[in-house]
Amino acid sequence: MSQTGSNQVLQAASLIGSHVLSPGNTLTTTTPASGADPTPQAFGVELPGSAADVQIKIVDASGKTVRTIDAGSMNSGVNAVTWDGKDDQGNAVPAGSYTFTVAAANGSTAVSSTALTFAQVAAVKQGASGVTLELGSGQSIGLSDVRMYL
Repeated sequence: MSQTGSNQVLQAASLIGSHVLSPGNTLTTTTPASGADPTPQAFGVELPGSAADVQIKIVDASGKTVRTIDAGSMNSGVNAVTWDGKDDQGNAVPAGSYTFTVAAANGSTAVSSTALTFAQVAAVKQGASGVTLELGSGQSIGLSDVRMYL
C-alpha cells in the first residue's frame, strides 16, 4: 500500500464512531417518549451557487409528502437544515424512514442541489477502488464523499 493510501486509511479510521454528512436523502425518526416532541433530524443541502428559493419536501414510505420546508435563500456550499419530525399540521410523524427532495431556484432558473444526510461510521475498508467508509445505515461511501463530520 502506498504512503498516501496508508494515510487515507488512518484518516478514515479516525472517523469510526463519528457521524458524517454525505450525499443521501434518507431521514429516520423514532417514537418520542409519551408527550415529548420528536428528536429533530439534522441534514444538509449542498449548492454549487447561491439560490434565492429552496424548498424541501419530506416524503413517507407511501410517497405522501408529510412536510414542506420553505428554507428561503441559501448560499453556495453546504447548508445545514433541521426537520423537527413533524408534519405540515404540526403533528409528530410516525417512527420510520422518510426521504427528502430539494428544489432550488433563482427565479425561474433551477439551481442543482445535492441532498446530504448524517450517518455514523461503523467501519473502514481498503479496496481496489480506494478507502471506503461503511455506515451504520448500511451505505458505503468513499472518503471523498464526506462533507462534514461530528
